[in-house]
Parts: sequence; structure tokens; C-alpha cells
Amino acid sequence: MSTIAQNSKQQCPLCGEANICAISTGKTIEECWCHSVSISDARLNDIPQPDKFQRCLCRACAEKTGELNLGR
Repeated sequence: MSTIAQNSKQQCPLCGEANICAISTGKTIEECWCHSVSISDARLNDIPQPDKFQRCLCRACAEKTGELNLGR
């Protein structure tokens, strides 16, 4: 079982702001903003190891590389 608290799953692992993750609020991936974008591998690699696959980036951090592509 994950040791990351539910409220921290709603925070971006890079900046700590709300990530607006649908899954962390009990919704489906199809309802999440990230489902319709592509985030670069380089940006995903910025996520600290303990948070990988546990906490989602917020849209602002995902966009910082300029590699956010709408409509995957």
C-alpha cells in the first residue's frame, strides 16, 4: 500500500500546487486534463523517484518545458 497521503496525491511533486488530478479525486483517467495531452519524457523524469506513478504533475509544471502537446 502506498505511503503517500491522499491529500499529497492532489499536489504536484515538483511545485506542491494542486495538480487537478481526476484520479486522485475518484474519477476516471478519461476525466483528467492529462488524458488529452502528451508530456515529454524529460519532464516526467524530473519527478522524484518516490513520487513516480504516485503523484501527477500540475498543468503548469507539465507546460514548463514547452513540450506539452494537446490532443495526444
